[in-house]
Amino acid sequence: MVTPCLQSGGEVGGFMSTSDETSIQAVDLVVARGEQAFGDGRLDDAERDFRAALELDGVNSVALNNLAVLLHHRGDHEGSELYLLRSAVLGRDPSDALVNLAAIAQAQQNYAEATAYLQVALEKFGQTPVIMEQMAVLAEAMGDGATAARLRAQALALLPTEPVEG
Repeated sequence: MVTPCLQSGGEVGGFMSTSDETSIQAVDLVVARGEQAFGDGRLDDAERDFRAALELDGVNSVALNNLAVLLHHRGDHEGSELYLLRSAVLGRDPSDALVNLAAIAQAQQNYAEATAYLQVALEKFGQTPVIMEQMAVLAEAMGDGATAARLRAQALALLPTEPVEG
Protein backbone atom coordinates (compact mmCIF):
# COMPACT_ATOMS: atom_id res chain seq x y z
CA MET A 1 0.00 0.00 0.00
CA VAL A 2 1.36 3.43 -0.90
CA THR A 3 0.20 6.66 0.72
CA PRO A 4 1.13 10.28 0.03
CA CYS A 5 3.80 11.61 2.34
CA LEU A 6 3.62 15.21 3.56
CA GLN A 7 6.78 17.27 3.40
CA SER A 8 7.63 20.18 5.67
CA GLY A 9 5.25 23.03 4.97
CA GLY A 10 2.34 20.67 4.35
CA GLU A 11 3.05 20.03 0.66
CA VAL A 12 2.37 16.60 -0.68
CA GLY A 13 5.69 15.12 -1.63
CA GLY A 14 6.70 11.74 -2.92
CA PHE A 15 5.17 8.52 -1.83
CA MET A 16 6.10 6.37 1.10
CA SER A 17 5.53 2.67 1.20
CA THR A 18 3.64 1.58 4.29
CA SER A 19 5.44 -1.73 4.01
CA ASP A 20 8.75 -0.05 4.88
CA GLU A 21 9.21 -1.91 8.18
CA THR A 22 12.11 0.21 9.41
CA SER A 23 10.28 3.54 9.19
CA ILE A 24 7.02 2.08 10.54
CA GLN A 25 8.84 0.57 13.52
CA ALA A 26 10.64 3.87 14.15
CA VAL A 27 7.33 5.78 14.17
CA ASP A 28 5.75 3.18 16.44
CA LEU A 29 8.65 3.49 18.89
CA VAL A 30 8.40 7.29 18.96
CA VAL A 31 4.63 7.11 19.48
CA ALA A 32 5.05 4.53 22.27
CA ARG A 33 7.64 6.77 23.94
CA GLY A 34 5.18 9.67 23.73
CA GLU A 35 2.40 7.57 25.21
CA GLN A 36 4.66 6.60 28.11
CA ALA A 37 5.60 10.23 28.68
CA PHE A 38 1.93 11.25 28.61
CA GLY A 39 1.09 8.51 31.11
CA ASP A 40 3.91 9.74 33.36
CA GLY A 41 2.62 13.32 33.16
CA ARG A 42 5.57 14.56 31.11
CA LEU A 43 3.38 16.45 28.65
CA ASP A 44 6.15 18.46 26.97
CA ASP A 45 8.08 15.25 26.22
CA ALA A 46 4.91 13.55 24.98
CA GLU A 47 4.06 16.43 22.68
CA ARG A 48 7.61 16.48 21.32
CA ASP A 49 7.43 12.73 20.60
CA PHE A 50 4.02 12.88 18.91
CA ARG A 51 5.17 15.77 16.73
CA ALA A 52 8.39 13.87 15.90
CA ALA A 53 6.31 10.85 14.88
CA LEU A 54 4.27 13.08 12.59
CA GLU A 55 7.46 14.38 11.00
CA LEU A 56 8.26 10.76 10.12
CA ASP A 57 4.70 9.86 9.09
CA GLY A 58 2.31 12.79 8.69
CA VAL A 59 -0.77 10.56 8.46
CA ASN A 60 -0.09 8.32 11.46
CA SER A 61 -3.55 8.00 13.02
CA VAL A 62 -2.26 7.18 16.49
CA ALA A 63 0.16 10.12 16.62
CA LEU A 64 -2.49 12.52 15.28
CA ASN A 65 -5.09 11.29 17.76
CA ASN A 66 -2.67 11.27 20.70
CA LEU A 67 -1.51 14.81 19.95
CA ALA A 68 -5.15 15.88 19.77
CA VAL A 69 -5.90 14.29 23.15
CA LEU A 70 -2.84 15.96 24.67
CA LEU A 71 -3.84 19.37 23.29
CA HIS A 72 -7.39 18.87 24.58
CA HIS A 73 -5.97 17.96 27.99
CA ARG A 74 -4.03 21.23 27.93
CA GLY A 75 -7.16 23.22 27.05
CA ASP A 76 -6.27 23.85 23.40
CA HIS A 77 -9.63 22.72 22.05
CA GLU A 78 -9.19 24.30 18.61
CA GLY A 79 -5.81 22.63 18.14
CA SER A 80 -7.26 19.36 19.36
CA GLU A 81 -10.12 19.47 16.87
CA LEU A 82 -7.71 20.35 14.07
CA TYR A 83 -5.59 17.24 14.70
CA LEU A 84 -8.66 15.04 15.14
CA LEU A 85 -10.06 16.28 11.83
CA ARG A 86 -6.68 15.73 10.21
CA SER A 87 -6.67 12.16 11.54
CA ALA A 88 -10.27 11.57 10.44
CA VAL A 89 -9.51 12.73 6.90
CA LEU A 90 -5.90 11.64 6.37
CA GLY A 91 -5.24 8.90 8.89
CA ARG A 92 -5.12 5.26 7.92
CA ASP A 93 -7.33 4.32 10.91
CA PRO A 94 -9.50 7.29 11.85
CA SER A 95 -11.85 5.40 14.18
CA ASP A 96 -10.50 6.92 17.41
CA ALA A 97 -10.50 10.40 15.89
CA LEU A 98 -14.13 10.09 14.81
CA VAL A 99 -15.19 8.91 18.28
CA ASN A 100 -13.23 11.74 19.93
CA LEU A 101 -14.74 14.31 17.55
CA ALA A 102 -18.18 12.98 18.50
CA ALA A 103 -17.32 13.33 22.19
CA ILE A 104 -16.20 16.93 21.71
CA ALA A 105 -19.33 17.80 19.72
CA GLN A 106 -21.48 16.15 22.37
CA ALA A 107 -19.76 18.10 25.15
CA GLN A 108 -20.67 21.25 23.23
CA GLN A 109 -24.25 19.92 23.03
CA ASN A 110 -23.98 19.76 19.25
CA TYR A 111 -25.80 16.45 19.04
CA ALA A 112 -26.34 16.53 15.27
CA GLU A 113 -22.59 16.84 14.66
CA ALA A 114 -21.81 14.14 17.21
CA THR A 115 -24.32 11.84 15.54
CA ALA A 116 -22.79 12.54 12.12
CA TYR A 117 -19.28 11.61 13.29
CA LEU A 118 -20.56 8.38 14.83
CA GLN A 119 -22.53 7.56 11.67
CA VAL A 120 -19.35 7.89 9.60
CA ALA A 121 -17.51 5.69 12.13
CA LEU A 122 -20.24 3.06 11.90
CA GLU A 123 -20.19 3.12 8.11
CA LYS A 124 -16.40 2.75 7.98
CA PHE A 125 -15.78 0.36 10.87
CA GLY A 126 -19.09 -1.25 11.75
CA GLN A 127 -20.15 -1.81 15.31
CA THR A 128 -17.18 -1.81 17.67
CA PRO A 129 -17.33 -1.65 21.47
CA VAL A 130 -15.85 1.88 21.48
CA ILE A 131 -18.22 3.26 18.85
CA MET A 132 -21.27 1.66 20.46
CA GLU A 133 -20.29 2.96 23.92
CA GLN A 134 -19.90 6.49 22.55
CA MET A 135 -23.31 6.15 20.93
CA ALA A 136 -24.70 5.14 24.32
CA VAL A 137 -23.10 8.17 25.97
CA LEU A 138 -24.63 10.40 23.30
CA ALA A 139 -28.09 8.84 23.69
CA GLU A 140 -27.85 9.35 27.45
CA ALA A 141 -26.83 13.00 26.98
CA MET A 142 -29.86 13.45 24.72
CA GLY A 143 -32.11 12.06 27.48
CA ASP A 144 -32.82 8.67 25.91
CA GLY A 145 -31.92 6.26 28.69
CA ALA A 146 -33.58 3.25 27.07
CA THR A 147 -31.56 3.60 23.88
CA ALA A 148 -28.41 4.22 25.93
CA ALA A 149 -28.96 0.98 27.84
CA ARG A 150 -29.56 -0.96 24.62
CA LEU A 151 -26.41 0.48 23.04
CA ARG A 152 -24.33 -0.28 26.15
CA ALA A 153 -25.54 -3.87 26.05
CA GLN A 154 -24.47 -4.06 22.39
CA ALA A 155 -21.06 -2.59 23.27
CA LEU A 156 -20.56 -5.17 26.02
CA ALA A 157 -21.63 -8.01 23.73
CA LEU A 158 -18.95 -6.94 21.23
CA LEU A 159 -16.12 -7.14 23.77
CA PRO A 160 -13.85 -10.12 23.24
CA THR A 161 -14.29 -12.86 25.79
CA GLU A 162 -11.26 -14.51 27.29
CA PRO A 163 -11.32 -17.99 28.77
CA VAL A 164 -11.25 -18.04 32.55
CA GLU A 165 -8.13 -19.69 33.91
CA GLY A 166 -8.56 -21.65 37.01
